[in-house]
Amino acid sequence: MSLALIARLLGEETAEQVANSAEYGWHRDPAWDPFAIQCGLL
Repeated sequence: MSLALIARLLGEETAEQVANSAEYGWHRDPAWDPFAIQCGLL
């Protein structure tokens, strides 16, 4: 969620740079949830 805020305030390119600096794979698809099966949501 922090990356979405950064993107909104400072732009997508800056948010992408932050994600890369933090070595974080930014998933922008809200339907993608790696924990949905574990939590019994699928």
